Amino acid sequence: MVITSIKNLTTNREILKSSQIDFIKILEYGKSSLVFVFPADLQKGHSSLLISGIMTIRGKKNGFEFTGKIETSERMDNATRIQLNLVQYDRDLWRKFLRQAVSRQNKVDKLLRALKGEV
Repeated sequence: MVITSIKNLTTNREILKSSQIDFIKILEYGKSSLVFVFPADLQKGHSSLLISGIMTIRGKKNGFEFTGKIETSERMDNATRIQLNLVQYDRDLWRKFLRQAVSRQNKVDKLLRALKGEV
């Protein structure tokens, strides 16, 4: 998944600069949530966001757009850790993405167990 656009819905202003795209790190995916690190301060006045980007599912690139509400915001050195609760989004596309992520993680776990000699 690559986030290409973040917009503050309150001010209707883009808050992601093109130079920042490579610095967004997605940490966790949840049933209806997303946790990521953003290279700027999003703690004040940015409670609802419109996020757009691209996710690849089974080799096919899919554009996505969802609206989310910031649940928590934690300032770090030069970035902010954001937990976003998804409010409006394509639930089917999100479920497919999550299933693929779980499947990949299961394969990695199986490989690691095999390397350790565990069965």
